[in-house]
Amino acid sequence: MTTYQWVSVDAKTGKVLEYLPLSVGSVSQVLGGYTSASASMPLPDAPENWQRATLPGAAAAVLLADDLPVWGGLVASRKRSAADTIELALSTLEAAFDRYYVGDRVFTATEQCTIVANLVGSFCDLPIRVAYTAGSTVRDRTYKDADDKTLLSALSDLMAVSGGPEWAVTWEWQHSPERITPVLTVRDRIGSSPATGLSPAASFE
Repeated sequence: MTTYQWVSVDAKTGKVLEYLPLSVGSVSQVLGGYTSASASMPLPDAPENWQRATLPGAAAAVLLADDLPVWGGLVASRKRSAADTIELALSTLEAAFDRYYVGDRVFTATEQCTIVANLVGSFCDLPIRVAYTAGSTVRDRTYKDADDKTLLSALSDLMAVSGGPEWAVTWEWQHSPERITPVLTVRDRIGSSPATGLSPAASFE
């Protein structure tokens, strides 16, 4: 039988802050975008450090299945209800890409997954590891700081072109020191091609 737990981590370092007694209806994930979830926690059951562990913009709640990270969401908002519960709004890490802006970059005949890896590595300061496999598709792209284009917008536009790269964020344990940090996986295609007559199943719950 699978054991599920929620753990809070520092968004900037991945350091484990607290285990949280959260109640969450459901979580899901999509390729190339973000999803949201609502969580509640009875205040009497909350750990002593609950305020830091649920600080909006500074903490993430990660779901563990038999101690393996299977979903994570940044705390977007927090409020205390009249029923003495803490209500949290969670958004997957892809939502944070909309807070970062792309600066001046010119790519000429550059492999497309490499473009994604370069943009994320250059303009996102979260502790994210980019795992990508270079394909054979090369593209020309020019990004200007003056355009005020967010990282999420740049990645979404690139994914939306015909044959564009697919990407998704997952989470992993790191050791020495212990921490849980995000991983951005980038491929020409994540998974396998759908069977003839079927659409891609790009949503995971």
